[in-house]
Amino acid sequence: MNDEFKNVDLETDFQRLDEQIGNQSRLKQIWTEREADAGLDEDEAKARMEQIRSKLSLQIREDPAKFKLDKITDKAVEAVVTVSPVFKEAQKAYFEAVRYKLAVKGVVSALYDRGESLTNMVKLHGQQWFADVKLDAKDQQVVNKQRASKPAGKVIKKKRRRKH
Repeated sequence: MNDEFKNVDLETDFQRLDEQIGNQSRLKQIWTEREADAGLDEDEAKARMEQIRSKLSLQIREDPAKFKLDKITDKAVEAVVTVSPVFKEAQKAYFEAVRYKLAVKGVVSALYDRGESLTNMVKLHGQQWFADVKLDAKDQQVVNKQRASKPAGKVIKKKRRRKH
């Protein structure tokens, strides 16, 4: 889609939690504003499309022969409107605006998820979750047996040299 989506940092880097937490609010603000702008662009594109639809419909009803219609019916008018190049272009612009809005909305959602992830990582770090290896009961028994079977390390005393 756009290069702007490729440059969004959505990963949680456990080595840079402080930096990422500092940037999180700014990123949310930027992308929430983009989401609002995308919604406005979508509304404007839809309004343009509907305006073109209405204008074409009136033109067809005023001069059906110009559009090669013998009889004016709602279905016939709608069919001519939907195949009109002007309407197709407006419709394409509307669909692109909808797609862009959904993409931006996805980034905003991902940023909120990333914020939760950062919060949880900070909580785990504060609880020293990363400090120790967690073993289940069976593995802990194996480690305890190994520790009990090996004698404690010998203390090696260095002999001091006497100065003469």
